[in-house]
Amino acid sequence: HVFMVEDVALPAILFPGLAAERPIPDSIGVLAQGYGILLGKVEERISMRVPPAAVANTLLVAPDTPVMVLDRVVFMLDHGRPVEWRLVHCQPAGAYYSADMG
Repeated sequence: HVFMVEDVALPAILFPGLAAERPIPDSIGVLAQGYGILLGKVEERISMRVPPAAVANTLLVAPDTPVMVLDRVVFMLDHGRPVEWRLVHCQPAGAYYSADMG
């Protein structure tokens, strides 16, 4: 059973050649370190919303079932420029959300 669907956007100019890397690190901290980027503040919003139909289907929930949505932006330390935008839809039943930004 899938509990989470993630969409991640990164500025291509900050991560040249990333599309050709295998495997691609799944942690923005590891990825940023590999490209010499210092991470700064993180803004995250958590809400409950009805997901798009494709996401509801993947999560195996009814189309009108609200799920937890985590909307996070990570910024560069020195410029305040966004480095990562991550949108996560989760079915939290029997689970919890934990974030380690260290």
